[in-house]
Amino acid sequence: MTLPLLAVHRLTMEQYLSVSLFEYENYKQYCLDFIAAQPNGGRGLFRKLALHLRISPVVISQVLKGERQFSIEQALECGDFFGLQALEQKYFINLVQRERAGTHRLKKLYSEELKVLRTESLKIKNRIPEIQTLSESEKAQYYSSWYYSASRLLADLPSGITAELIANRFQIPFSKARQVIEFLTLKGLCQITDGTLRRTTLSTHLEAEHPLVTRHHQNWRLRGFQQMDSSREEELFFSGPMVLSEQTAHEIRRILVDTISQITQKTKNSQSETLRCLNIDWFIF
Repeated sequence: MTLPLLAVHRLTMEQYLSVSLFEYENYKQYCLDFIAAQPNGGRGLFRKLALHLRISPVVISQVLKGERQFSIEQALECGDFFGLQALEQKYFINLVQRERAGTHRLKKLYSEELKVLRTESLKIKNRIPEIQTLSESEKAQYYSSWYYSASRLLADLPSGITAELIANRFQIPFSKARQVIEFLTLKGLCQITDGTLRRTTLSTHLEAEHPLVTRHHQNWRLRGFQQMDSSREEELFFSGPMVLSEQTAHEIRRILVDTISQITQKTKNSQSETLRCLNIDWFIF
């Protein structure tokens, strides 16, 4: 049985920032500190980690509080459980490999690799967002899925948001939620304030002819399809295939463009209280 990540993680961004893996030389201490940072001192997380790794809670205790070591396969699964990103995953696995190494020479080899990974983490951490627009590669990541822009919009709510809230609200893995937050803060689209993610004044835009526009539309259409299965009274889904004159067709398109313009103008002066999406399709078939 694999425990769903959404039922495990309870770290706020403030707690996450205070438990940085790259500051640790011992993976066991990192795991213990991470768990201790959870509400109620992480009560029950030993059992949940055991379920995730498909081993006994006794083994978890023997590893984290004793001489036993995780296997490399278990270290990889731990990375998923703790929501580690790619570089953090490599660092964590190298910590485990160093503890498992049988010779001083091999331990030294892993120690050198850990230094390289720590240096790399500092390069990423110290990058200050100074850009007003995204590069092409950054746009490719931002528009790869709807939850990047959705998280940025959600961060405009007065209360701000956390990785846990993003993961639970959008039903995505906690590791993915952290990846989204890391991207948004690194690019200056959001910032961490009082332990929560909040939107900045910077904005991003795709030209109508940009090749990623199609992906952007598809992402939000797919999200709309998913929402249809559990639609609520305040939501609206409409499909209206029809036959009509060319003149009427052009008039309807003009009405839709005017309506979109009016809606856009209204949202500029509206308080941020709820997250919605408007999809409109008008096409020839």
